[in-house]
This record gives sequence, structure tokens and C-alpha cells, in this order.
Amino acid sequence: MHDKIRIAAIVGMEQCNQRVWREVREKIGTHAELTQWTDQDLEHQNPEAAEAIRNADCIFTTLIQFKGQADWLQEQIEQSKVTTVFAYESMPEVMQMTRVGNYVVSGDGSGMPDIVKKVAKMLVKGRDEDALYGYMKLLKIMRTMLPLIPKKAKDFKNWMQVYTYWMHPTTDNLASMFNYIMAEYFEVGVKAEKVQEVPTMGFYHPDAPEYLKDLHHYEKWLQKRDKSASKKRNIAMLFFRKHLLQEKEYIDNTIRAIEKKGLNPLPVFVMGVEGHVAAREWFTHANPDMLINMMGFGFVGGPAGATTPGASAAARDEILGKINAPYVVSQPLFIQDFNSWKSQGVVPLQSAMTYSLPEMDGAVCPVVLGAIKDGRLQTVPDRLERLSGIAKKFSDLRTLANKDKKVAFVVYDYPPGMGKKASAALLDVPKSLYKMLERLKGEGYNTGELPESPEALLAMLDRATDYEIQAHEQDNFSIDRETYNRITSDRERERIEGRWSGFPGDIVPVGTGQLFIGGLQLGNIFIGVQPRLGIQGDPMRLLFDKENTPHHQYIAFYRWISREFGANALVHVGMHGTVEWMPGLQLGVTGDCWSDALLGEVPHFYIYPINNPSEANIAKRRGYATMISHNIPPLSRAGLYKELPAFKEMLNDYRERGLEKIVDIETEEAIIEKARQLNLTDDCPRIENEPFTNYISRLYTYMMELESRLISNSLHVFGQTPLPETQVTTIMEYLKVRGNEKSLPSIIMHAIGESSVYGDYAALATRARKGEEAAMKVREKIDDLTRDFINQTVFEKSNPTAVFNVLTGGAKVSQELAESINESLKEGIAMKLALQDNSNEMNSFVRALRGEYLPSGPGGDLVRDGAGILPTGRNIHAIDPWRIPSELAFKRGKQIAESIIRRHCEENNGEYPETIAQVLWGLDTIKSKGEAVAVIIHLMGAEPAYDAQGKISHYQLIPLERLGRPRIDVLIQISSIFRDTFGVLVDHLDKLVKDAARAVEPHEMNHIRKHVDAAISEGRDFESATSRLFTQAPGAYGSQVEELVEDSAWESEEDLDNMFVKRTGFAYGGNRYGDQQTDILKGLLSTVDRVVQQVDSAEFGISDIDRYFSSSGALQLSARRRNPKGDNVKLNYVETFTADVKIDDADKALKVEFRTKLLNPKWFETMLEQGHSGATEISNRFTYMLGWDAVTKGVDDWVYKEAAQTYAMDPKMRERLMKVNPKAFKNIVGRMLEASGRGMWSADPDMIEKLQEIYSDLEDRLEGIEI
Repeated sequence: MHDKIRIAAIVGMEQCNQRVWREVREKIGTHAELTQWTDQDLEHQNPEAAEAIRNADCIFTTLIQFKGQADWLQEQIEQSKVTTVFAYESMPEVMQMTRVGNYVVSGDGSGMPDIVKKVAKMLVKGRDEDALYGYMKLLKIMRTMLPLIPKKAKDFKNWMQVYTYWMHPTTDNLASMFNYIMAEYFEVGVKAEKVQEVPTMGFYHPDAPEYLKDLHHYEKWLQKRDKSASKKRNIAMLFFRKHLLQEKEYIDNTIRAIEKKGLNPLPVFVMGVEGHVAAREWFTHANPDMLINMMGFGFVGGPAGATTPGASAAARDEILGKINAPYVVSQPLFIQDFNSWKSQGVVPLQSAMTYSLPEMDGAVCPVVLGAIKDGRLQTVPDRLERLSGIAKKFSDLRTLANKDKKVAFVVYDYPPGMGKKASAALLDVPKSLYKMLERLKGEGYNTGELPESPEALLAMLDRATDYEIQAHEQDNFSIDRETYNRITSDRERERIEGRWSGFPGDIVPVGTGQLFIGGLQLGNIFIGVQPRLGIQGDPMRLLFDKENTPHHQYIAFYRWISREFGANALVHVGMHGTVEWMPGLQLGVTGDCWSDALLGEVPHFYIYPINNPSEANIAKRRGYATMISHNIPPLSRAGLYKELPAFKEMLNDYRERGLEKIVDIETEEAIIEKARQLNLTDDCPRIENEPFTNYISRLYTYMMELESRLISNSLHVFGQTPLPETQVTTIMEYLKVRGNEKSLPSIIMHAIGESSVYGDYAALATRARKGEEAAMKVREKIDDLTRDFINQTVFEKSNPTAVFNVLTGGAKVSQELAESINESLKEGIAMKLALQDNSNEMNSFVRALRGEYLPSGPGGDLVRDGAGILPTGRNIHAIDPWRIPSELAFKRGKQIAESIIRRHCEENNGEYPETIAQVLWGLDTIKSKGEAVAVIIHLMGAEPAYDAQGKISHYQLIPLERLGRPRIDVLIQISSIFRDTFGVLVDHLDKLVKDAARAVEPHEMNHIRKHVDAAISEGRDFESATSRLFTQAPGAYGSQVEELVEDSAWESEEDLDNMFVKRTGFAYGGNRYGDQQTDILKGLLSTVDRVVQQVDSAEFGISDIDRYFSSSGALQLSARRRNPKGDNVKLNYVETFTADVKIDDADKALKVEFRTKLLNPKWFETMLEQGHSGATEISNRFTYMLGWDAVTKGVDDWVYKEAAQTYAMDPKMRERLMKVNPKAFKNIVGRMLEASGRGMWSADPDMIEKLQEIYSDLEDRLEGIEI
């Protein structure tokens, strides 16, 4: 018989306290055999932990918060003979495992009877966000009352007593805790010492003789210790009391680092749940210049969070708003050792506590201070220096007078030479920059003499940063070798020279001893253009560099700003630059990571569009940026132009007059001929044997689609508000989407009696898109009524009831629908009010430069999220990764998956697809709340499984009997941003693949198992064979296919394919962290039948940015080259940002894009009104058009021809483009000539000759301008 009590302690977040557990084990070793495990042992189902749990007499567990871990723990307990289980501070499923004599936990799993909860709430005066702190206070009171608890409640008393020991986790107290358990429940003759109590909250300093109970006592001690303390600025700090008692070295080191900068640390320890209470009670009265939270998690409630949704946000805003200083989460990695950190960056669970959750509170500058070594937390000196340096810089920003502050602005020109200087997505950079300078001048900053206009500012900047001009000027802005050596380290120079040779390098040397920097200085303001990444035309080098580095000018540019110019703030203007994407760890950057080296020395602010929180995360996490969001331009309808309106009328006339009932060959031929002249027979070809009436309906539907297409045809000016009437379309589309079956158009349908036929508006839109005559007419009517209702109520403020009655012919609606109308109206008005005031953008910018706290806010899509993502000017964040997909997203994702399968079967004689390749971007995941993730889950035949707290614990397989079809294999091409942002989802999806591969099901019904078994039969192990999530290597970003296209550095499809496969052949999920699995990827590509990607918003169509052709476009190319089906491998785009979900082949989607934007006067005329920036946008579309043709061969000759006629052959248009942006115009003409030269465009020789003549003239004129 085993004579010692076997105790298994399973404690979350406990990897860093091994010393303490070793000492406890020694202290109780006479009577107990103690083994200690962590949540990660549960996560990875450690067999040794399983054996220890199954053989245990007693289990002690705490801080287990994930259902997968809880389920596995429960399985082990069920296989054991354990009689005593103490569970604390865990999810309800774990709390309910408690077995302490006759005491069990029931109800909500908190362990507290209702009366206890009520008393706890009274102790915090009813503040819901303080409920957990109330428990702490109550426990303190109850400890004195424990002797009074009646004997019949002895087991509850013991459960509380054990918790009391645990709440004071010194080595002696933990040893006494286990002794107490053994004495009470195992009849061991051992004495448990009384609890040695430590304050639950207070101030600590390594030099103080004792803990100090409040701010008054700490300041008194501080002043006594340092007479000059009252003259120093304060830095508030929060950290775990448990770590103070067990592993305080990192706390002491951080305090010392702050003091070295001449700052007063205000170091406060808390249990964890009451950090916000300490901040409210003390820091709101201490005027700190920064609040550093070293615990992570959410600000309110810490690891446990608030008990009522929404309560924490209000409390957070109140407290952090009063403190009004930057809020920073900086900590060592509590669950990772140094090897894990240096090889993997930050793993998903640690990422959630360091990044995802704190960012929702507005946290910035997440410096990782260290990791675990030999079971203890250790810090890295240069990381302490980084944190303390940032604290000092922000403190300076708060104390310096505006007239003395130096501010550096950085704009972009990538790729250079194409008219892109001072451009950014959705933002008019020259006008925005000029507005910011005007505001700074009004705030007392020294802005020197401002030029008279944005155009004049751009002209000055263009000349001052043009290397070809400045290299020949005597007073050019360059630095010598001595300065370069002074602002860089020996190690940095060694790495750079290994890649780019010696100073000054080959990119922008000025002679042999100078390096060009370039830029414009206006008083204390510097404006520079971010240096290009490297040598144009040679992106293939990126494939073979073991470590790409910035070149001499790149590092010198940023170091000159921080160390020579002495900037107090650095501002990147618009989305986005390249510096935050520089090589290094993707999360938890170190001093060896280039983004840290270049961006870690100056408070960094980033002007960023509200609709892209995923890429904003990269700048926050890798570049220490505080985001300042800006609005997007208003959406509008594309409309029809030139001969298209008349053709639509011709079709409508044919339909309306009933001519379809009369066989009229002449009319039919006239319509077909006109369609051919307009190239519509390419867009919408007639199907063999298709009745003419059906074809007319499809053509008319296509005309409607083009006319009603949402486009973004202007650029935003920072802080400026468009006219209210321009927002009608945006608000209308939002009100169509929100409410689903109770959306505004659905209610109007119900009111006029159409819902009985068509259901809701989404169903009507789907039928109308298929060309159903009656459905098309009803949809047109509903759209008109919806638009009229919004115009008259939201914009003209007419009485809603009266308007609704008139529009619907006096229709009566139920109370429920009336409430839905009122709700729609409220949201429409809220959205209009929020959209008609963008002043918060500029105000936040000014506040940021004062070193104040910028409130957080979700980023997202206006059409999906409405006023929920407004106002702009906030520090945008992403979403909770444990609730993806949302319930609505899963519902829509299922519908999309079924539509894709149905389409494939229709096109392939009823055969199901073997493999579908789904592209997953971080951006569309955030905006759609996970619709693309839901598509993957449903294709594989699974659904989300939830825990008791509503978090998704995993994705579980649906039995084949219920699924009713084969499981489809999915090659998941994730973006590098998805990899960095949604590690939790990567692991969930990987587990789903493995579960499907292990399912005992026939190959014909489980294509995942079929392909995995095939790979194993070829010698692959299970881990490799189940690799399905692929992207770039750790710390690398982008396929670089767009680099090849933009630099014209490719010869054949093979070059593009090789680049894509080599760059994206790294597998993730489970125990894989960027394993190179190129052969597995190639094997999967050979089975891909279809590629699918979601288009997440109207403002970024597939022709608007290069990421679509370099991602899903290149993916289709690689699949097509390997799959025997070749050109039958389809590429589908799914638009889900409106109520009408559309799935189109890429060929058709591109034609719609070109017709509604590039060739549409409504789009290009408005862009040209924007001047330089608008011309840049037009020029970009030509580059992307060429990219599309390179990967899909999907651009028809007529598109090139019409584009040439629109932009180059028209003399007036030529002059307009030449005037506002000659380099952009040169790129436009150059791309058309490139298309012809590569054989993509079979152009008329006369047209090519004319284009060559224009290009030659352009070169001459540009040389005349430049010399």
C-alpha cells in the first residue's frame, strides 16, 4: 500500500513559480507525494499528468479557463479513485468538480452561495465591476468568522479555509494548506500552521522596510527616501501580489529601470481582480505620466473579468479617462521560456493576455520584458531599457511646451517612381498633412512658414526627397560616415553590411562618403518619405536571404529622426508603411527585431483607417504605435454611363412591353449586336440553347448589378466631414443588413404583403440575382421605398409614422415590427450623427501629442457595424478570438459553404469537390466576425462547441448521418496577420483537421482522411500529413507576388508560382510553428478543385488593392499548374458585406470591378478632383490589372482598349493627369505597354505606336521637370 498521500496540483499560469513548488514539495514530503502541473499539461494532454491525476488521492486546481482543458481533466478524474477535489478561480465546469466531503459546487459554478454574493456586492456599494473584489473583501471578513460556521457546514468551512491559504501563496502558507487538507480529510497527524497574512493590495518598493497601505503612506516614505521625489514625474505600476510573494525579481528590476530614468515609480501589488480598484483609488489622484500594467488581461477584473457584459467598458473608460495617461501592458512571458520566445514569438494564450485583451482597453507599447528560465521569471536588460525609455519619452511629451516639441511626420512612396509619393489607402495624404500642420500651428507648435496650399507642400516635399535631383545639389540633406556610426550600433552595422555591403551602400549614396536622407523641415516639424525597401527589380533576393535587413538609408532615416533631430513624437500618415513589417519575431519583438530597433525610441502615432484593425494590430504590436483612426470616404452607387443606360432601357422596354411573347428575330439580333458592341457578351455570355427571354433577364440583372454596385470613389481628408447627403447610401446599406429578418427592407416587404412570397429581403435579393422577373421588380420597389423612408426620416426629419403610412399605402404592422422600425430609425439617426462629425480625429491627434490616453474603440466595417465603430479618432482594436465565428457569422458561413458546394456539383456533373482552398485574412475575420472561418468549419462537416461562459472551446465534427454529404478537405491559406492575431483559431482549425483525419469513416465520405492516409502511405508522419494552415515563415509577411508584378521582375507564370509556393509553404497549428512543408502544400494544391475568398467591404474590391491577386489569385495559379483539371480550377469571390450575399467567379467579378470603377466616369472624375492622390489611385488600378492578368489571364482585350482610350488617347485627360501627377500617368501608360509587350493584350498596332509616343514624350517632359 502506498503510505503517502498523493496530491496532484493543477495550477494555471504557474510555469514561472517552480522554485516555490520545489520548496513546498520538500516541506510536506514526509506525508505527501506532491506533483505540480499547469494548464499547458491539460492543453497538450500530457500522459504523465494523466497518470498523476488518475492515481491521486487529492486534487487541487485553480485558474483553468478553457473547456478543452476542463473536459480532459474531467476524463482523468472519472478514471481515478480520487475522493477530494479542491477547485478555485476556474470556469464553472471546473468549479463543479469540487468534492470536499459533503460540499459540492453547483449553480453558476462560483462556489459562493447566493447570500454570500449579495453581501459581497454590498461591500463594494453595488458596483458590478467590483464584484470579484467584493469577494476578496468578504473572504477577509469571513476568515475571522470561520470558527462561527456551524459543524454541518464544516466542509464549506474547510473549502474556504483552504482558499484562505491559497490567497496568501508563500511557501510556508502553501505547505500549511496541504497539511490542513491532509489533517482534515486523510487523517494524517500533521499540524497546519495558521495563515501568515499579507495585505491583498498596497504599495511595494524593494527599499521600503514594509508594504505601504496607500498612496499617502507611500508618498510620505518616498519623500523621506528622496528629497527631490516631489519634483519628479510619476509612473504608475500594477503587478500580481502572488509574484511579489514568489518571483519578485522582475518587479524589482522594472522599478529600478524606471528610477534610472529619473522617474518616480508608484508600484502597486494586487491579487489580480482588483487592479482597476487600486487605479481608481490611488492613481486617479497621483497624476502619473503612464500606467504600466504588468499583469495583462483586461483592465477591469484581470484574469477573471467583469461579471456583467458592458460594465467593464464603462468602468474602464471612467478610470483610465481620469488618469488620462498612456496605458501600457508590459510583462515577462508568464507561460513561455526563452527558447520558446526566441523561436516562436508569443504563443496564443500568452498573446491574449499581453495583446488581444489589453488592446480592448486602449493599451499601447507592449514591451515583453523577459521569460521563464529554470522555472523562474527573468528579465532582459535591453527590454527594461526599452520600457523605461518609452516611459521617459511619454513623460517628456506631457511636460514639454508645444512650442518646444519636435514632431516627425512620415509619408510613403512605395513602389517609388510611380507617382505614389504621399499616398495611402482611402486617405488624401497631402490635404490631411496640411490640415494637421495648420492645427499644430494653432496649438502653438513651431511649424515655421507653412506653404500656401497642400499642393505647394507636396511640391516642396517631392523636390526635397527626390534623390535624382538632390544628389547633385550642394546643400542636399545627407549624413556622413561619422554620423551614421554614431546613430547605429556595431552589431546593426555588421548585419546591414552583410546584406547591403559597406557605407554608404548602392541605393542612395552621395559620392563615396555621404548617405542621402532627404526631407523637409518646417520649424520643429520634419516631414520625410519612408525609404524604399530595397533595390527595385530584385525582389527574388527576398527568397534567399536568411535574414533580410533594412539598408543604410532605411535605418539612418529613422535613427536620424530619433537621435539627431530629437523627435518627441513620430507620426506615420496613412495605411501603411513598411517599417512595422520588417524582419523579426511577429510578436514579442526583441532588440534584434528591426521594427523594435527603428520604432522603439520615440512615442509613435499612426493615422489609420477605421476599417482595418487587423493590419493596425501589426503596427501596435511590432511598432509600439498608438492608432488614431480616420473615417472612410462615403459609399455611392456606380450607376451606368455612356451607352449602358440606353441599353438597359432597351432591355427594360423589351421586358415591359411583353415583346418576349412575340418571336421578333430582328429585335433579338439588334439586342445581341448592341450587347456585343458593349462587350457585354464577354461579361454575360449566352448559354447554349438558352431561351432568349432567359438571356434578356440575365442581361438585365447584370445591368442592375452594375448600376447598384457600391463603390468608394473619393478619399478622406483627416478631420474633415463630407456633406451629410453623401452618406445616404452607406446608412441605407447598413439598415438593410442589420436585423436580418427584421431589417428595414424586410419590414417594408412584410407591410406591403411581399414577405409571404419571398420571405425576408436577403432571400428576395438572392432570387432577383438569379433573374426571376417578378423578384427583380419587387426588389427595385423595396429598394426605392427603403431609400425614400431613410431620406425622409433620417435626413429630412419627417414624422416616421406618416412617412411609413404614405409609402406603404397605410399598411398596419404589429407592435413587434413597429419596435423594429423604431430601432432601425434610432440606429440610422445615430449613424448619421456620428458620420457628420469627424472632428474627434484631429482632437485625438492633438491629445496624443500631449501624451494623453486615447480611448479604445473597435475597428470594423460601417455597413456591417454602423455607429458601433464610431466615432473615429480612437485607438482601434480587433475582436475577442474566443467568440469566432459569431452565431450570425456561422449561420451565414454555412449558407455560403452550401452554395459553394452546390455550385461545384452543378458545374461538375454532381461530383463533390475533393479540396477547396479557402483564403483567411485577419481583416475579413474581424469585419465579418468569422464568416470565412465558418465556411471552413461547415465544409469539413463541423460546428462550434461552447463552454459555460459562452466561449467557443473547439469545433466539433457533425456525424455523417446528419451531415448528409462527404467532408470536404480544405487547404487554408492564412494571411500572416491572421497567424499573428488569431493563434487561438489556428489551433482550433488544426485540431478540427486532426479530428476529421482520425474519424473512422470511408474515404469517399471523408476527403480529409483520404488525403491524410495517402500522405502517410508516402512516408509522411501524421503531424505533417495533417498540415492544412499555410502562410509565410515566422516573422515574414506577404507572398511577394505583388513585388514581382510591381517591379516587372517576372518572366513567366512559373516565376510567380515559385515565389508563391516558396513564400507560403510554412505550416502552423498545434505543435507546428512555421514548419516548412512545401511538399505537403504542393500535394494539396494538386487536389484543389476551387479557391474561395471573402471580399469584406465595398471600399476594398479585388481590383483596389494588390493583396487579392497576390493571395487568392496566385493560389489559384499554383493550384491550376498542379491539378490535372488545370483551367477547371475555379476562383470564387464571396461578397457578404451587404444583405445580398454574392458568389461570383473571378472573371466576372473583375469585369464588374473594371466597369464600375476604372472605366466609370463617376469613379475616375471624382478621383481626379482629389488631384495628386486621386491620380495615384487610378494609376494603382493599372498595376493591379496587370497583376490580375499575370495570375489569371482574366483581363479581356476590350478592358485594356477602353482603359487606353479613356486615360491616354483623350488629350484633355492626358493633360489633366500630367498636371496633377505626371509619374502616375507614366505608370498608367507604361503598364499598358507592358501588357502588350508580354502578349497579354492583343492591341491595335496604331494604338501601341501612339502609346509609345506618349510614353516617350512623358519621359522627356519628366526629365525636363527633374533636371
